[in-house]
Amino acid sequence: MRSSIHHTRLAFALAVLLAGPVSAQITGVEVPEMAHYDTAVQDVFDDYDIPGGVVAVVKDGRLVYARGFGLAVVDAAEAVEPDARFRVASISKPITAMAVMKLVEDGALALDEPAFALLPDLPPPAGQSEDPRLADVTIRDLLQHSGGWDRDGTGYDPMFDVVAIANALGITPPADDEAVIRYMRGRPLDFDPGTRYSYSNFGYAVLGAIVTRVAGQPYEDYVRDLLAEAGATQMEPGRSLLEDRLPGEVRYYEYNGATTPSVFPPHALVPWPYGGFYLEAMDAHGGWVTSAPDLLRFMEAIDGRPFRPDVLSPQSIAAMTARPNLPDWQGTSYWYGLGLLVNAFNNWWHDGSLPGTRAYVIRTQFQNLSYCVITNTRPEPENGFLNALDVALWDAAVATNPWPTHDLFGLYTAAEPAPTPASFTLSAAPNPFAGHTTLTLTLDAPQPVRIAVFDALGRRVAVLHDGEMAAGTHRLRLDAAGLPGGAYLVRASGAAGAVSRQVTVLR
Repeated sequence: MRSSIHHTRLAFALAVLLAGPVSAQITGVEVPEMAHYDTAVQDVFDDYDIPGGVVAVVKDGRLVYARGFGLAVVDAAEAVEPDARFRVASISKPITAMAVMKLVEDGALALDEPAFALLPDLPPPAGQSEDPRLADVTIRDLLQHSGGWDRDGTGYDPMFDVVAIANALGITPPADDEAVIRYMRGRPLDFDPGTRYSYSNFGYAVLGAIVTRVAGQPYEDYVRDLLAEAGATQMEPGRSLLEDRLPGEVRYYEYNGATTPSVFPPHALVPWPYGGFYLEAMDAHGGWVTSAPDLLRFMEAIDGRPFRPDVLSPQSIAAMTARPNLPDWQGTSYWYGLGLLVNAFNNWWHDGSLPGTRAYVIRTQFQNLSYCVITNTRPEPENGFLNALDVALWDAAVATNPWPTHDLFGLYTAAEPAPTPASFTLSAAPNPFAGHTTLTLTLDAPQPVRIAVFDALGRRVAVLHDGEMAAGTHRLRLDAAGLPGGAYLVRASGAAGAVSRQVTVLR
């Protein structure tokens, strides 16, 4: 344990320890060439008492490593699977930037047009007038955080003030994103737009509202259509409350078990990750939920490399990564472009932080690598954790030789790949069954295979195999113990394709 870790974490650490040894919980395909990644990641996770997380690595457009570490749900001792879904907080910003740049490509938007002119239906509150400088805020200003709101200087972020804003507007809290925009249109700016950088969650909330109006469909729908082009079908905005957790989503733990008044009436004390903020209002700047494989699918779709198709043109990607004409970034070794941080080595990245989660994704120039890490806590100190993990992952990448030649993307997708005839068959007998059934899988060639069981709502209820399989016939047992009666789908996916078999449990 690091000496700098505060004693306030003791209760949380004990809860994790009582649930069992986290270090023993590593899931996903074992990759011998990258076994040192397992050790490096686990060491950092142990140092910072991380309940659970995922790390995934792409090389030359191929997913070569995807591993789950620790626990998705501590009290149930439920292991994190490689495709578990997590909140990724501010990594939502490059997702929104992708959508905006696509609208620019299509001629529906211009980077230097006035932003608030596109929101005539969201006027300031009655009796309040706009700061005239608001008319000068452009789409580019919102993307590069030069819109005129100084969160760091004033200490005020309206996206976390949704109860007071709702009360000021005379509506039931929490205030949604459009209510926040109306409220902020009645407040003065902190500086002249386009003159300097100041990180702004609110600016990206405005972009989300603009996407809805310009695209002619809800922000979420437009963005998910773009993500689907990249094969990233497990990405969607999350929900604030534990009972509204998405299928396959982990549970979140603030490192010291902190509680706070809920943004929902009657504002009782709640665990900070579940009601301490209004995630639904934060979709465009901090609300997205994703799996690690899909987060890397997204990153590969805007990376400008030839290995996987991009959803944006080279010109749009170049604009996103160019050094802005702002005094903050003149002569610096890195800068914030249009939704992405970029450095002089041509590495592009973004991170995310909320109570209960810490996330990081990067596209590096080194050996055409991209990788991500997502955890279900926000450790203390959070930047120390991220720096330690970044160093560990970089050292692990430098030490990898040779790199694997496989591609695990096919194991982690909700879409059915086109099967290769006669190479991949699955049967179950008996079916229906009450106690157990034997699943028979036949492969023509060795390959990584994942066999998972889903209920009628699409929720994964079991993983029967996740790793390499030799050619030939394999038999696996599916027990019905603990499963309610009804229909289930067994899905086997691998390099040769995917096949599903419906089974029925009798009660």
